[in-house]
Amino acid sequence: MAVAVAPQLLFAVWLAGSSLLGLVHRDPFWREEQVSLSEAILRGDYGQAMRLAIEGHDLNVPYPIGRSAPPGVTEMTPLDAAAHEGEIDVVKALLRQGLVADDAARRRAACIAVGREAADVAAFLVGRVVTQQECAAGAEDQR
Repeated sequence: MAVAVAPQLLFAVWLAGSSLLGLVHRDPFWREEQVSLSEAILRGDYGQAMRLAIEGHDLNVPYPIGRSAPPGVTEMTPLDAAAHEGEIDVVKALLRQGLVADDAARRRAACIAVGREAADVAAFLVGRVVTQQECAAGAEDQR
């Protein structure tokens, strides 16, 4: 009898603990992390990124990025993050949500995309094919 009660008792304790965690808005199964808009894009969590954009997060500023960061980078704009990931649909969605990208921002993001072999994103951003040599020359000009 005690053996048959043990699994039921364990389930009841687990259910009570899960319910208590739910009352304080903590998911018992998944740790909910706060991520920036750019970090969500870099992680491939485009649903979270669009939710943040719709909630009114500024689409035109750099956000800190953590474990998804490319080496040596601590922050990125959402546009740069989408270009880094090579996600043309995310770039288009950001523009529809109100992203304002001047020529310099589009060129920077296009060069990021070219470096990640996302020529379609680069071409969409600047309206033409962009080469790695052109991006390298532009980087030299900025020094």
